[in-house]
Amino acid sequence: MTEEKHFESICETEEFDPLMFEEYVSTHGFGDVTEEGMRRGRELVENGTPYSTAAHEIVIRGMTEDFEEDEGWPEVKSLQDAD
Repeated sequence: MTEEKHFESICETEEFDPLMFEEYVSTHGFGDVTEEGMRRGRELVENGTPYSTAAHEIVIRGMTEDFEEDEGWPEVKSLQDAD
């Protein structure tokens, strides 16, 4: 079996994993996936689109909720404060 055929067979049988999809989205942008984004992501992945490509599309289309600043990185004023 060629590598391409093997990849296609994996995509055809792969079940959508919402937690994995959220992890992929978080690597491309900030915020949680909206319900609409999750539905679109499921559709893309179940049709053979790789998780990373589907996640990128969700971020580009703005299907994530706003990133809360208080959930982000702590503010560090100098490198000495980072300890």
